[in-house]
Amino acid sequence: MVERDSSKRWDTVGLAFLGALLGILVGGMREIWEAYFHSSIEQESFAYIFAEVTVASIVGALLFAVVAEIRNRLSFRADHVAAKKDQHRPR
Repeated sequence: MVERDSSKRWDTVGLAFLGALLGILVGGMREIWEAYFHSSIEQESFAYIFAEVTVASIVGALLFAVVAEIRNRLSFRADHVAAKKDQHRPR
């Protein structure tokens, strides 16, 4: 049986950065899709487009950072419980 090393923590800041980049990519692609396929007479201002892409990057960063932090805390708790069980195991 392969034993996983759950003590290795995920890099929360690095994953938040990746989430922000993914958010920029998704937000930018959404704006391109909207500009290309929605033939409306009204043009969106650059500030509105920039705000939407910025919000998408913030949401992506928060999502990835929260998932990494939850995983790190659950992993720490599981390792802590396993260590306590090993202390109370008869030898």
